[in-house]
Amino acid sequence: MTEQHTDREIYIAIDPQCVRHNSLDIAILLAERLNTRIYAGLISNQVLRQVALLPFTTEILMSSGEERNLASESVDDSQQRMTYLIQKLLEQRAPVRKVAFRIENTTEHIALKVVLENRQDLFLPAVKKSFTKDSGERRASPLESVKWVYDNCDSSERCLLLLKDLVDAGLTRRIHVFGNKAVPRQVLSLLSESGAQVYWINAASGEELLEKLQTGSDVDLILLTASFSSRLGDERLRTLNQQCTAPILVVG
Repeated sequence: MTEQHTDREIYIAIDPQCVRHNSLDIAILLAERLNTRIYAGLISNQVLRQVALLPFTTEILMSSGEERNLASESVDDSQQRMTYLIQKLLEQRAPVRKVAFRIENTTEHIALKVVLENRQDLFLPAVKKSFTKDSGERRASPLESVKWVYDNCDSSERCLLLLKDLVDAGLTRRIHVFGNKAVPRQVLSLLSESGAQVYWINAASGEELLEKLQTGSDVDLILLTASFSSRLGDERLRTLNQQCTAPILVVG
């Protein structure tokens, strides 16, 4: 990108138990394009740990239906093991793209407002797996298709610069632009002239827009502005993250 944001960071809210590593690869790539650092917050599941302290607790694995004893020691060991793997992944892959990072353990989700006030963008790794594509299909690029919620604000300008950079670099080919307000023609033209296939999806209300984000075309990233995300609120933003197969980047 032409703009420099070396004083900014991308905050990644990571649940070590269910994070998908390809989402972290996307976060590293985005940090490179935005010229920012990564701040990884590893969130410990305190509720799960409290449950594990109860006697005779059994965990049912959703993936296989199998049962296993759930003890606080095993939960702690699992947390430490996953934390180590995530740290090693960042150590191996971030320097390749010349992206600096730091890691911190936490017991709570940091509020979106706090992230934005600290001049950070927020990245929520994908949790839900996609079953709509053939498992053998591989995309030509990790960011081939993007959904972008346009909002006429400063962060929309940053989103536009990022998208144009991704298109110019040959990383993004399809952009689905969502909004309940008219998008300036020059915005759509700029992306189209760069070589992207641009689709404008109108929504009559915020609720309809949110529903359309959760359904429809399978994409590699959902790009949100800070103003739209702030109107959603933390809880609905996390719900959107849980219901979508793509990671979410909130640009401040």
